[in-house]
Amino acid sequence: MYHIIVGEASFDEAIQHTTQGDIIARNSSLSKMDTQYHGDTLLDGITRLKEELSRLSDQYDYVFIDNQPLIGGLLTMQSLVTANDLIVPMSADVFAVQGLVKLQEATERMKKIYNPNLMIDGLLLTKHNPRTVISGQMSENLKKWASAFNSRVYKTFIREGVAVREAQLKKQSVFDYAPTSNPAQDYIEFINEYVDQGE
Repeated sequence: MYHIIVGEASFDEAIQHTTQGDIIARNSSLSKMDTQYHGDTLLDGITRLKEELSRLSDQYDYVFIDNQPLIGGLLTMQSLVTANDLIVPMSADVFAVQGLVKLQEATERMKKIYNPNLMIDGLLLTKHNPRTVISGQMSENLKKWASAFNSRVYKTFIREGVAVREAQLKKQSVFDYAPTSNPAQDYIEFINEYVDQGE
């Protein structure tokens, strides 16, 4: 993705076709972005991802940008400038709620300056067990937070499962490694929930 953003590669060279969809992988080169675009070139750097991905608008119904859970830095800013919907995967705990406040502030700043279409579409609970007291309590708190910011907690949640960690070790998709596992089935259900809302 780095080489596309800086104009050194084309999408045809970078896209990998998989059974789950087409992907463009990231690697350590993306870490150069923060040092490459700064000062007078920062504005150009912020909008480069949006400009490049706009070339794909007639080829895909959905483009998902997977970010690290860090608020700040050029990569996050590029994603916030580019995206329409933010899907926020999170565990139901106190630290996650604290991060939501920072994310909401960053979203509002980006809406005012660069991307008026940006919104937090919803919160996706991961590694979730609704039977525990703390998860149930935090889930209710998150619903109140989401409602206050015109967002929501998705009905689908992702259950904890060892299959996810095993698939990572095997360098496989969880859908290929353990298609009948709880997390794989939950992710499929979430995809259906997200896509169906747009129809």
